[in-house]
Amino acid sequence: RPRLPQSINSSPTTNLPLTPNHLDSMSRTAYPYDNVRCESFLKTLKQEEIYCQRYSTLEELRGNLEQFIEHYYNQQRLHSALEVIYLMFNEGYSAQSGEDLVRHDVCGEALRLGKLLADSSIGTPTTKALVSLMAFQAARLPARVDSSGDLVLLQDQDPNLWDAQLTTMGFHYFSQCSEGDEISEYHIQAAIASTHASAANPKRTDWNTILELYDQLMALNPSPIVALNRVVALSKVYGSQAGLDALQPLAHERVHRGRTAPKIVIRRGAVLHVLHVLLEIHQPAAASECFRNGLLLPCSEPERRLILRRLAECNAANEIIG
Repeated sequence: RPRLPQSINSSPTTNLPLTPNHLDSMSRTAYPYDNVRCESFLKTLKQEEIYCQRYSTLEELRGNLEQFIEHYYNQQRLHSALEVIYLMFNEGYSAQSGEDLVRHDVCGEALRLGKLLADSSIGTPTTKALVSLMAFQAARLPARVDSSGDLVLLQDQDPNLWDAQLTTMGFHYFSQCSEGDEISEYHIQAAIASTHASAANPKRTDWNTILELYDQLMALNPSPIVALNRVVALSKVYGSQAGLDALQPLAHERVHRGRTAPKIVIRRGAVLHVLHVLLEIHQPAAASECFRNGLLLPCSEPERRLILRRLAECNAANEIIG
C-alpha cells in the first residue's frame, strides 16, 4: 500500500509552491483558515476512500482517486448539496408556519449559496439550472404577498411587481444550463419558470409548452406533487373537466408523512388552483371538504387566511345551489 504524506508540512507538500501555478499562502504562520477547504476535502477523501480501500499499485490508487473526485465528490455529493439548497429556498419561499409567508433572508441565502456553486470551478449545468429556477421564483416574491400580508396566487399576481434584476439573472443562468447533455429536474422546472416569466401577463402564458414540460418532469419524477402541478396546466389547456379527471387518480396517492396528495399540498398554489377547478364545474361541496382538510395541516397565517376566504366562497356557492 503506497504511503501518502502524513502532514501538510511534509516535503512534497511544502515544495508545491515552487512548482508552476501554485501560490503560497500570504497569511501568517500557523493560520489554518486559508487551507480549510482543502483540509475538509482531504478529510473526506481519507475517510470515504483511502481508509476504506487497499491498493496494489500506485496506478490503482491514482485511478481510484480520479474516480472518487470526478464521479463521486464532484457529482453525487454536489447533487446532495443542491437538494439541501433547494429545500432551504422552498422553506423561505413558503414558510411552514408563522405570521409571514415569505422569509426573504432564507431565500436570499439559498440563492447566494447556489450562485457560489454555479460560479465555481465545480459548477455544472445542473447547478446553473437550479440557480435559474431560484432566481425566477425569487423574482416573484414582491408580488406574492399583498400590502396586507395576504398570499397572492401566481395567476392573480401583477408581473410589473416582479424583480427585473432577478428575472434577468434567471434567464442568464438558464441560457448557461443548456450546455452539455444532462437534463435534470431543475432544468425542466427552470424551463417552466422561464415560460411564466416570458409571458407579458398571466393570461398570455404558454400553457401548452408548460404542459409538455410537466409531461417531461413526470417522466423523470412521477410524484403526486408534480402530478398536481400538471393538473393545473392540463385544465388550462383542455378545460376544467379534463383537470378534474386527471385529479381523481391522485386522491389516494400516499406522499410524505403518509398524508394524501390533496391534503399535504392543499395550501400550495397548485392545489388551490385545482380547487378552483372544482368550483368552476360546480362542485363546491367537494372543494369545501378539501379546504377544511387543509385547515387541519400546519401552514402560515397568510395561507390560512386564503383557505378561509376560499372556504367562505364555497359555502356561499353551496347555499346558492341548495
